[in-house]
Amino acid sequence: EEFWDVVKGFFGKEGSESVFTSFKTRMGEWLTSHLSPKKSNGWIGECIKKTIKDIDMRDVHKISDCEFLTKKISSSIIQKLKEKMSNEELKDNGLYDIVRGGMSDNVDSERFKDHIESKVSDMICPILRDMSNRFDSTFDEMKKGAVGLN
Repeated sequence: EEFWDVVKGFFGKEGSESVFTSFKTRMGEWLTSHLSPKKSNGWIGECIKKTIKDIDMRDVHKISDCEFLTKKISSSIIQKLKEKMSNEELKDNGLYDIVRGGMSDNVDSERFKDHIESKVSDMICPILRDMSNRFDSTFDEMKKGAVGLN
């Protein structure tokens, strides 16, 4: 949060929003490369990128919060999965519809939601912790340089 306050001080409201937008784009790509490396342009990769892109400026301080991003990304993936399963073009009035119906019931369950959140958290939290530590270290170096301690 302190870092974004400094960015806002340097660039003003509009400039800091532009920096935040660029940061979100890069972060979305970076997270996707870690969470969906073989299919970074697949539907899950696109969900991750869109979720990060859609984070509002007022939530800038949550950008590295594991619980916040876990819930956002999990929700986005589940919503996209529901959309994919309700795709009218795939209905065949046969076995596929039965399987899809059973899967839809499971996707709507709290158990499935909790499972997805748990697995996303297991993957994303160590990555965010590392990113946050690097961010803090870089910011500390910037502060030292700004006051002439380097």
